[in-house]
Amino acid sequence: MKNKNERLRILVFSDEVFRRKGLYKTSMDEIAQMMQISKKTIYKHFPSKETLIESACMHMFMEAENRVSEIIHARKSTVDKFVAILGEYSNDLCRVSEVWINDLQHHYPEIWKKIDEFRTDKVYKYAEKLLRQGRKENIIHKYPYELIMESFIGGLRAVVNPQFLLRNNFSMNRALEAVYNIFLNGILTDEGKKIYEKNKKVNLSKIC
Repeated sequence: MKNKNERLRILVFSDEVFRRKGLYKTSMDEIAQMMQISKKTIYKHFPSKETLIESACMHMFMEAENRVSEIIHARKSTVDKFVAILGEYSNDLCRVSEVWINDLQHHYPEIWKKIDEFRTDKVYKYAEKLLRQGRKENIIHKYPYELIMESFIGGLRAVVNPQFLLRNNFSMNRALEAVYNIFLNGILTDEGKKIYEKNKKVNLSKIC
């Protein structure tokens, strides 16, 4: 139990440091010093910096996936769920620096690939559930699932591309909300759009 708690403490602490300062320039020595533990203790649980980075990233995405799963399976309308998920993603982006994303893409491409595959799989899984629910509620148009999903995922990938954001002077949160607006206004019926606009104003007002 002690080893498990120690590993989790290192994982959570490292995740927070990586998010703020980036991955590439943050050393194991620095993490050990900030935690006031030996570097040997970190290596006992994570044999390399790459292992720690991958574990920290997957820990972050698994935590997010658990929260989104709760939203998906809640007894709420489709629009309520879409807005709640947008809020979750926006709050997560508030805690991640663009350096973090850039470091993953350029210095740790294999880890980035695993994350992208994990995220894409979850987006397909959950979005399809929402689309089916929305059609039953008659607030989503009957466009082909495949076209909707590919369009949405393409938009999400643009949001987490630092070069795109810098070139167009977007923040990640602003870009994410724009992707959501384009996506939902394209698939929602007139009634669905009214519900979305109302819920968005109420539930996203406190996003950082």
